[in-house]
Amino acid sequence: MDMEKQILLIQPPIEDFYATDCRTQPLGLCYISASIKQEFPEIEVIVYDAFADGKKQNIPWPLEFGYLKKYYGHADNSPFKLFHQYSRFGKSNGEIRNDIKIYSPFLIGISSMFTAYYRQSLEMAALCRELFPEAKIVMGGNHAAVASDSLLQAHFKNNFLIDYVISGEAELAMNHLIKSLLKNQNLPRGLIDHLQTPDINQLPYPDFSSLDFNNYHFNYKPMCFIVTSRSCPYRCSFCGIHSIFGNKYRRRDNADILNEIQVRVDQGIRHIDIEDDHFSANKKETHDLLDQIIKKNWPLSFSAMNGMVYWSLDDALLVKMKNAGFHSLNLSLVSKNSRFLQNANRPSDDMEFADIVKTAHKHGFLITAYFIIGMPGQTIEEMTETLRFLSSLPVLIGASPYYLCPGTPDYKKWNLDKTLNKASGQNDSFFSARLTALDIETPDFNRDDIYTLFKMTRLINHIKNGIDHNYPPDHDFYKNIYEIFKEKKWYALAKTNKAELPISKTVIESILSKSINIYGYKTQNNFNFNHYL
Repeated sequence: MDMEKQILLIQPPIEDFYATDCRTQPLGLCYISASIKQEFPEIEVIVYDAFADGKKQNIPWPLEFGYLKKYYGHADNSPFKLFHQYSRFGKSNGEIRNDIKIYSPFLIGISSMFTAYYRQSLEMAALCRELFPEAKIVMGGNHAAVASDSLLQAHFKNNFLIDYVISGEAELAMNHLIKSLLKNQNLPRGLIDHLQTPDINQLPYPDFSSLDFNNYHFNYKPMCFIVTSRSCPYRCSFCGIHSIFGNKYRRRDNADILNEIQVRVDQGIRHIDIEDDHFSANKKETHDLLDQIIKKNWPLSFSAMNGMVYWSLDDALLVKMKNAGFHSLNLSLVSKNSRFLQNANRPSDDMEFADIVKTAHKHGFLITAYFIIGMPGQTIEEMTETLRFLSSLPVLIGASPYYLCPGTPDYKKWNLDKTLNKASGQNDSFFSARLTALDIETPDFNRDDIYTLFKMTRLINHIKNGIDHNYPPDHDFYKNIYEIFKEKKWYALAKTNKAELPISKTVIESILSKSINIYGYKTQNNFNFNHYL
């Protein structure tokens, strides 16, 4: 194959304590592939996904995370366990090398989406530099947009490892780079900043031709991702979406969206996940889209795993979503405390949230509600108030331990704040930009507090499961849980040992300081938890 006719686009593996295996499809790379093929039909483009084969291999615990061993370092089979081992998710370097050595690319694009995994992106670049020393290497993605120097300054054998970094949406910038390389123009090494915002109605549909759909399933159905819009009209202080998609919210035409869905149905897709940051921002257009999907009666189910904004939902929209094939909802409350949310530039109305949850539950949706724990400005009382509130609703509870993410307003505000005690300290703060790191302590809470709240959501979800099974409050199913609250102790349970884990008595006392009425997840069954302690 002529070396000037191949481009290789790669999604690297990741290394962490856990991975969300149903959200791995490299949609951004597939958009780039389609855009390249449209402008340069003579070029073969290969999208190589080193993350999506479902492989997991336990690897050595990073030295940077030694402080986490007291939390995660014990084998645990309890029903409300968190994590146990540090792992690599995706293919080994040996497998990757064998897979890609058959190609002869003149340009290699590597995704660097999440700041915490930028080392795996650089590791992938080093492997490619060994195999293809003459190829140019370009990186893009969210981390590339907000921390380009961390990539451009990396070295390989006394030379710079990366040739170019694209900041922002990459379709037009990538084509500009390719055109320059094909014309043998001496494009200076470094950052390729926003050249032009693409018209998302003119972009070709993502090119999934290199991917094996057997690697992407939802409830055993072949799935793919779709986006109906880019960016978001809101400016929450902890969100970095605008650093890559800009500040202007843009939505695709419904006709374009519907045509893409038809293409995916014809390809054998039976589940579509809408990955928008705000799917229902334009309610009129969303209503019209759902009306058309219902009329088409495709053999499809839908989800929005990236989350729905609750204040843009109402009864009529929920009914249409259900009829269109949505069965679950991910909703982000963040916090029940309106003053805290105001400081985070986040709209808030806990009563509206409760009303939407109850309405969605009435229509048969299974709902997961998320809140943030461990964000500067939060207190233990505020976080446990939110936990009690979500316990009283028919939802599963998802806790999101906070971390500082480059490219967000919060990062600019808090990164150098000396009141924060960060485990990352003077080390690599990028490596700790993940929820599993429990990186931050403030004068208002410590790491044991956040770990206890994190684990407590699993425990309350376990109670909700018992309630849904109609177990009465005095059932043995709850016995261990009552003991945990009474004794303020819990353990990692394994066949060979029973290890006591850290627990915050302050958090337990704060949770029990007011009545906590726990509802089931699938039913309206409930009981007052305090009454049985």
